[in-house]
Order: sequence, then structure tokens, then C-alpha cells
Amino acid sequence: MAKSVTNIQFHGEQIELYGDGTIFLSSHNALIVSDLHLEKGAALSQGAPLPQFDTMDTLKRLAKAQARSQPDLIICLGDSFHNISRAFQMPPSHLESLNEMAGKSDFVWITGNHDNYLPERLPGIVKAELNLGRIRLCHEADGLPMTPTISGHYHPKARVKLRARRLSAPCFIQSSLDLIMPSFGSYTGGLSILDKALQPFIETHTMIHLCHDKAIYSLPFSPTHFKSSN
Repeated sequence: MAKSVTNIQFHGEQIELYGDGTIFLSSHNALIVSDLHLEKGAALSQGAPLPQFDTMDTLKRLAKAQARSQPDLIICLGDSFHNISRAFQMPPSHLESLNEMAGKSDFVWITGNHDNYLPERLPGIVKAELNLGRIRLCHEADGLPMTPTISGHYHPKARVKLRARRLSAPCFIQSSLDLIMPSFGSYTGGLSILDKALQPFIETHTMIHLCHDKAIYSLPFSPTHFKSSN
């Protein structure tokens, strides 16, 4: 049955996974998002006429998630901007939206491969990674042994046939040591969970949590249920 949130245990932490692609870590009152890719529309429009409403939409959805969870801390797990130059060229109206959110929650910006450094005018602090209790937060999972990690980077997506419908949607991947988040950005693609890059995280007891239309569907991974997203 679909619901807007599912609760999981991950290395001693109670974690809420939401259908909008966010995580709430209640013991630290922290809201976690990944791969916002702000200003992607503006970056790509340099070569072709494309709509540039993605940043506005992403920030509005982030504000809604903040209002829902009322976190002390908002953690962005890298690739928050589509590229470094766009981070420095962010329009004042979008920066104002971020500052408004920062008046209610502290921000931590984890650096990613698209934004390995960020402008000082952003509210909050910039870090390469962060530890909350036993859990390490970083942009890309790197298989460190005995290190429970929450990360992003891959924009995982899954296609599955349910009893009454077929779904193709962004998803969380939950394996023994890794919890990989979907992209939160409004204008981002996805990588099939069957892609070879994600196979190190597909184990016997891996769970897939699909995010579709603000609902979340939690299913054990099975190659007979999940099909290629391409």
C-alpha cells in the first residue's frame, strides 16, 4: 500500500523516508535532500531555449518539506548546483528564498562533483562530509567498510509492475551499509537500479523505496519485479 512516509531502522537510527524524496532523521531533527541541481535550466539554456523554472520549483518543494518536518538542520548532499559558475550567479530572488528558509533551519552544504566549492554568500556552512551519530553523510557512496552511509549522486530510478499498475519513478536504495537517495531537483534524470554502477548496492536483502506522486512504495529488490528504466 502506498503512503507518504515509511519508517526504517538504519544502524540504530529511526529514519523517515518521504515520497517527495527527502529523509527526516528525527534523533538529530535533520532534513536531508540530495542533488538539487539548482540553476540547471539556466545552464542548459545557454545552448538551447529551455524553461528556467526548475530552481523556483525545487526551492518551493524544499520549503514545503521544511514546513512539514520543521527541522533544526537542512543537509544538502552535494550537486546542489548544476555547476560552480551557476552557484555564483544565482539570482537574488532565489538566494532570498534560501535565506528565508535559513531563518528557520541551519543549512549544511555537502560538496559534490558538480559543485566542489560554493560561494560564501550561501547561508550555512560547506563541508566535504558530515557525521551524525554512527551515520556518515556524503555525496557519493564509496564502499568504506563498516561505515553506514547516506549519500546521493546516482539519481536512482526504478521501474516495477505492481498488482494494478506499472511505476517508473525515482527511488531510495537501502542496502546493508548504504542508503542512496533519489535526486530532489525538478529537472534531473535518473539512473536505472539495474545499471552496473549501482550493482555494488544491490544485495540479497536490498530494499527499494519508490517515490511516485508524493507517495512511497517499499519493495524488496527482485530481478523478476524490476525492469530496465530505459
